[in-house]
Amino acid sequence: KCIQRFFLQSESVWGRGRIFPVFICQWEEHFYNEALLQLVRVSRREEAISDKLDRDNFRTKSQVWRQWLDYARSQGSLRSVFKTIKTQGLIAFCQWTAIEHAALKIQRVGRGLLGRSKAGIRRMIFMSARLIQTRSRIYLAKKRLYELSSTYKWAIVEVQRNIRGCLGRRLALKKLMALVEQEYLSNVRERERLEMERGVWCLTKLQAFWRRKEAIAQSIQLRQKREREIQIRQAMETERNQFLRERQIYEKQLEDYYKAMREDHASWKRTQSKVSQDQTKVRTLRRRLKKEELESVEPDNSECLATENWKREWEAKSGVKDMKSHCIHCIDQPDNRTEKQTRLTIRKRVKGRMKEVLARAKERGIPMETKEAKEVATKEIIHIIGEEERASLRKQMDDAFLERERCKEEARLKAAAEERDANSRATLHAVSVVATACRKWLARKELRRFCLETYEKEFDERNHAFFYMNKITREVSWAKPKAMGEFEIPAKDEWKILRDAHDFPYYFNPYSVQMRWNPPVSEDMCCGIVPHTWWREYPVRSGRCPNFGCKLNEDDGKRYCYECLAVP
Repeated sequence: KCIQRFFLQSESVWGRGRIFPVFICQWEEHFYNEALLQLVRVSRREEAISDKLDRDNFRTKSQVWRQWLDYARSQGSLRSVFKTIKTQGLIAFCQWTAIEHAALKIQRVGRGLLGRSKAGIRRMIFMSARLIQTRSRIYLAKKRLYELSSTYKWAIVEVQRNIRGCLGRRLALKKLMALVEQEYLSNVRERERLEMERGVWCLTKLQAFWRRKEAIAQSIQLRQKREREIQIRQAMETERNQFLRERQIYEKQLEDYYKAMREDHASWKRTQSKVSQDQTKVRTLRRRLKKEELESVEPDNSECLATENWKREWEAKSGVKDMKSHCIHCIDQPDNRTEKQTRLTIRKRVKGRMKEVLARAKERGIPMETKEAKEVATKEIIHIIGEEERASLRKQMDDAFLERERCKEEARLKAAAEERDANSRATLHAVSVVATACRKWLARKELRRFCLETYEKEFDERNHAFFYMNKITREVSWAKPKAMGEFEIPAKDEWKILRDAHDFPYYFNPYSVQMRWNPPVSEDMCCGIVPHTWWREYPVRSGRCPNFGCKLNEDDGKRYCYECLAVP
């Protein structure tokens, strides 16, 4: 299968389609180089083109020959007709002119019939000839293809055999040259070994003596160096132990200091919170006491008391009993003309009343004399006069009450108007006071907001204190801006790296007042390796840089501080 694959037709298209096919095998594409393959293509294409042209020329010549043969036959028939006309003379010409129209018609019909039959026969012949040519060309092409395939197979076998032989000879030559080179190198190494063995013994003796001398000198130097190192190490160990003891005490003191600072900060916060809570409680208590005071005020009963006094005064003025006693006195013993006139008026009324009394007694069937009727009528008239007096007093009382209510309403309206004026003035004053206080509060709040936007609170690692920096002018001050008042600018919630008295690094958060020796987990630390000189030991210990990672290194994708980035 591997060999047959090389004799298949190439997939690449050469020549000019199916009219000029060029057969190229796959083994030829792999075997020939580009120049030879191009020559094979051109030669085979030219051969196919020439075969095609030869076939086309033969077909064209056959068609031309047939056309000329038909033309010669028609010309011969015409020449025979003209020869007959010359021999017969004018008779034939006259007969011919007579039958001219009929002959022309017959000729036209005959030529049409002969042309159609001849065209059909020719078309059939042409189709048959084309079919025969196609079959013959296919047969010849298959035969030629078989011959070429067999020739190509034999050629490729010969070429492969020659190539394998050439490659085998080349490989054998290479192996032979490799063996010769290897033998030559082994001979050269053997000669060098023999030459070296002659001076090895002498050099060995010299080297042994010199090494012994150098070893004695080095041993003396190493012994002295070891003694010095032991003395220095003992001194360093003593100093380091003392330093570690001092370091433990200092770390304890530093932790206690920051613990006390954190407790003071927490207590200050608790105090501030308690003060604010107490102020709130005091304000709440004041409001509650004011409310209770307003609720405990007794209601104003002066109006009710004045009404009761007024009523008692009018009741004291009402003289119904006096009027009745006065009427009795006027009837019995009048003292002056007015009382006499009153007596006459009462008698007239009694006289008129007697008729009604008698009529009522008669209706009820009560026997009554005139004297009794007069006494009853007198009592009724006196009672009527008392009731009339009572009604008159009631009317006066009502008029006085309406007048009193009108005066009270006018006074109330006047007091309400005065109260409204006073309330409006008090309201305007209160609004102005509140507006002034609100404007002051808003101005202070806006000023604090502006200060918070302009200033920032930073922590100074060297002085261990806060300072305030203006973001715009970059001015620095230890004092808080006066516009903040009793409020404080919040510090940044960030970790600062500080150094103690022994140059040990530790981390401090000024916002939460927390101190720790280990790096905070939430921060990105520097990935550089630096010597830890603060441990005071030899050899110097190396480890991670205690600074924070400020910048990302694009080479390894790690964060470093500016000091580690500056080191090449």
